Amino acid sequence: MAIIGHDDIEFSEIVTPSLTTIDMSVFRLGKRAVEILINEINTPLEERINRQLIMEPKLVVRKST
Repeated sequence: MAIIGHDDIEFSEIVTPSLTTIDMSVFRLGKRAVEILINEINTPLEERINRQLIMEPKLVVRKST
C-alpha cells in the first residue's frame, strides 16, 4: 500500500516515512486566479468569454511510495 498527500505541505517532509505528495503550487494558483479576476473586472461584460485554465501538478516522490 502507498500513501500520497496533496499540496506538499511542510508536514510531508518531517513525518516518517516522508510522504510522497502532489504539489499544486498554491502560490501560483492564487496568483493566476487574481490575474484572471483583474482581467475580468477590466473587461466589459459583453466581451467576456468562458475559458478553462489547466495547471500541471508536480509529483514529489518521497519514501511513502
